[in-house]
Amino acid sequence: MRNDFCLPLLGAVAVGALSVSASPAPAVFNGPTVTNVAGRDNWHETKMTDIVIREGSALDLGGLAGNGEAGQYGWAKPAPDGSLRFEKRPNEKIRLYGSVEGNISYHRLFDGCKSVADRHAAIDAFAVQMKRMGMNFVRPHGLLDAAFDISAFKNRGVLREEELDERDYFLAACKRAGIYVYIDIAAYVLRDPETKNQIAKKAGVMVKEPSYWKLWEDCAYGILNRTNRYTGVAWKDDPAVIGVMEYNEQATGAKIALQGAWKNLDPLVKRAYAKGFDDWLAINAPGVKGISENDGMLPKFYGGDPRGGLLHRYLSDLFANRAEDCNFTIRSTGYKGLLSAYNSDVDYGATAARWKACDVVAYNFHAGHPHGGGHGYSGARVSQRSVVDAMASGIAFCYGNRIRLAGRPFIVTENSHAFWNRSRYEAALMLPAYGALNGYSGILWHEGAGDTKAHGNWPRGTIGVFKISTSPLMRAATFLGAMLFRRGDVSESPQQVAISVDNDYWKKHSADAPSTTQAKLGLVFKYGLAFPNLERPSSIGKTVKADVTLAPGSGDEIEDGLWVSNVKENESGNFDIDSFVAKMKSRGILPESNITSPKNGVYQSATGEIVLDAAKGELSVVTPRTEAACIASGKSKRLGLFAIGNTSEPCCAALTSVDGLPLSESRRMVFLWMTRESNQNMITGEDGKTMVAMGAYPALLKGGKVSFSAKVSNPEDFSLYLLDYSGARLEKIPVCADTGELTANIDTANLRHHLTPFFELVAE
Repeated sequence: MRNDFCLPLLGAVAVGALSVSASPAPAVFNGPTVTNVAGRDNWHETKMTDIVIREGSALDLGGLAGNGEAGQYGWAKPAPDGSLRFEKRPNEKIRLYGSVEGNISYHRLFDGCKSVADRHAAIDAFAVQMKRMGMNFVRPHGLLDAAFDISAFKNRGVLREEELDERDYFLAACKRAGIYVYIDIAAYVLRDPETKNQIAKKAGVMVKEPSYWKLWEDCAYGILNRTNRYTGVAWKDDPAVIGVMEYNEQATGAKIALQGAWKNLDPLVKRAYAKGFDDWLAINAPGVKGISENDGMLPKFYGGDPRGGLLHRYLSDLFANRAEDCNFTIRSTGYKGLLSAYNSDVDYGATAARWKACDVVAYNFHAGHPHGGGHGYSGARVSQRSVVDAMASGIAFCYGNRIRLAGRPFIVTENSHAFWNRSRYEAALMLPAYGALNGYSGILWHEGAGDTKAHGNWPRGTIGVFKISTSPLMRAATFLGAMLFRRGDVSESPQQVAISVDNDYWKKHSADAPSTTQAKLGLVFKYGLAFPNLERPSSIGKTVKADVTLAPGSGDEIEDGLWVSNVKENESGNFDIDSFVAKMKSRGILPESNITSPKNGVYQSATGEIVLDAAKGELSVVTPRTEAACIASGKSKRLGLFAIGNTSEPCCAALTSVDGLPLSESRRMVFLWMTRESNQNMITGEDGKTMVAMGAYPALLKGGKVSFSAKVSNPEDFSLYLLDYSGARLEKIPVCADTGELTANIDTANLRHHLTPFFELVAE
């Protein structure tokens, strides 16, 4: 069965579009007849004209980032338990949390700027906003691409001094604010100015065709050897540059070039692949026919073609060799930070290459990414499937987590839950909670969190697929995620299950993904793959032994749809996850009280803090400082000290302490109610999947009624306020303490001000 809830390999490129005429009859996002309009069907305008978080407000999480500049504790290093530790603080695990800052979101920072000084001030304001959002991590994605003159690439890349000077200032401002920077040597525009083809370039660098390889090396040397004029330190020597992605999503780009664009590739590149494959076949499969630059197309990697399978095997070895070459180039500059490659593919071949070459595993998580229309164009389709249901099927979070390596740090280089999925509010819990459970070292939301230029009427267009600052739900999700992951409210699993993959197995299954069923173990334990017969980077020493080590289950066939991959659910049945859970209980690895029942779609983390119940459509998190749940409309749920009353809308509701105390003692908390969001007059197909018209601002939130109660100390002391996105108090909402606990009933029809997801509960 084909999954309709898919995760992309490369999310930045459109791969065709459906025409509007071919889509279902236009209908509204939330019903069959009425377009989303403020004031109808409980849709409320939510004003995002003041989004800069005010110092000292309930939304100010600046204290999470700590004091001092980034890099003050030395280089980040992999630890034996798979965490990251600073050289000067070896007893503390690092949790990095922030956002991607891409070309589009970056340029929004400079609205109204007329001078270099204005632009520097805008960057300073960005760094302050990021810190107040609880963030200590940023990935300037593709920003270094613009610092090289691509018109000169046919000979030698020329550095653009004006662009690089601003990148210097960006790094310096982030460093001062305690924000670590994770850079791409190349992302997109390392390409021929004539063809504008980034895919061909990725394929050329991958096969190390000399002229293409030189372009990548020039970029690497140009930025890493540069001395930052604002810090006086070379980029290569600055531990604030915590990690380097050698080439964004390169493995997938190379595969697409070979499978979908072979006939149009540079003859030099085709010749290099043909020779490389011939040489590989001579050793690994003598007598098998190779490929030719004159072929119209190459044998398919997937679908059972034996030559295609061998071609994929060759690429798997090529990926490992090329990553090691990239490592050598970067290390030759003297850079001591973290190196990673191939942040997209989930097959065994790419995963084995990561094992051999990467200090950290990096991966791009995208839940419900648009199909057929890039980032939300007319005709694009977004799955409406809930991630709660998807995770119980072994996809969504499980899809990306399946490539986590045992004993190796894991960083999410892009995390998004696509607008216009109806259950987008689930993003607040999914990756922050399960990433913490699995011991992730970093999460980067995609993208553009730190916008500071909203004045008067919102100037940013619409809610979009990758816009955090313009999305009511993503602003709330990043806030709650900062508590669950960055602050550490959700505990890491003390138990680890490893899947041990020998050379014969991964080579036989190089084009397959690790088992869907075994990937579900990451909903309960810390999960990771191990390749015991392969070498590891010198940075990775002896690692902590897993509590349980398993042989791999059936390798799921990957169905490759260019930029988006789906995993077929075709398990062979050789791994019984229910029996495994029972065995873990009998051995005392999992508490007997744990309610995990995979056959019923129920998974409780080994820590007891996270429960996923697919039948009920619920995902809940209960910790001392934060309690939260995603529930359906018309439902109530008692968590621990916090209970959600009947909610008129499906939602994520949460109560989190912002003074750092447990909820039972806290005197300042934030209540969040995340429902659905829309653009004014947005129209989709009747199934909700297909975009007909994105609509326009103002942004809308679905309101209605919700109640909650909290067992807090001295409930009679508390007041409840509706908050603006800046954290400013908009209006006071009545609460009751007659029953010995605090209760509140919120009806958005009675609000005098615009609705937001944020409410402050404070003792006065």
